[in-house]
Parts: sequence; C-alpha cells; structure tokens
Amino acid sequence: IAAIRNIRGEMNVPPSMEVETVVMTDDRAARELLAQERANILKLVRGKGLEVRPPGEKPKGAAAAVFGPAEVFVRLKGLINFEAEARRLEKEIEKAEKEIGVSSKKLSNEGFLNKAPSEVVARERDKLAKAEERNEKLVVNLVRVQDLRE
Repeated sequence: IAAIRNIRGEMNVPPSMEVETVVMTDDRAARELLAQERANILKLVRGKGLEVRPPGEKPKGAAAAVFGPAEVFVRLKGLINFEAEARRLEKEIEKAEKEIGVSSKKLSNEGFLNKAPSEVVARERDKLAKAEERNEKLVVNLVRVQDLRE
C-alpha cells in the first residue's frame, strides 16, 4: 500500500483516478496474503486492479518500486500525459536549481556567515539541504517519466 501510494504521489497521479497494479514476488506466502487482501488493498490505494504473481516480464508503461521481497508496478499509461509531466518536472527542477544556487551563494559568502545570526545561517543550510533533496527526487522522477514514454 505504501509503495503504491508513493508511486501515485511521485508521479502526480490524481487521487480521483483508479490505478492498476502488478505485484511480483518469489514469496508464495506473500502472494497468498496479497491475494486474500486484494479488496482491502484496492480500496486503500484507489485501485481498479491488482495482479499478484511470481517475478516475470515487467509491465510496460508502469512505474516501479521495490518493497520488501516484492516489486510493485503501477500502470500509468493512459493515466498521465508523459510529455506534460516531463515538462512539469523540468520546470520544477529548474526552480529547485535556482534555490540551490541562491542558498549556495549565500553560504559561500564569508560576510554572510560572519555577520548573520547563527539561526539565519542554520535556516539557510536547512533550506539548501531541502532544495537539494527535492531536486534529487525530481530528477529521479523525470528519468522515470522519460523511460515510461518510450
């Protein structure tokens, strides 16, 4: 459930859309449990289909996540416009990179470091760390979207 929700959030799948999911695992007991809980899982992730099977061919047009002994695939083809999502992510990356540049410039300025209160410097370092983390996630998602369009 967490893996599916993470994929939905990262790939900007609207909450109103139902998703189809494939879960692949070698663990027979896990497959049986997932099959038994299919209705509950579908309700919690707003799903319209859940296929549980041993590892095999990976679904096309699906975002993937590894969760414990399982690989989780959420089919995105037809749910999102890959071109529009790639453009959106590129704009977000550009914005994050600007934030990183501004914070880095401040933090490399000796005058700022010496004159600013320690709380302000700490806030700027935190802001930089968050912008870098956000940028990394955006780049990973952009690569995913680019892979899915092909």
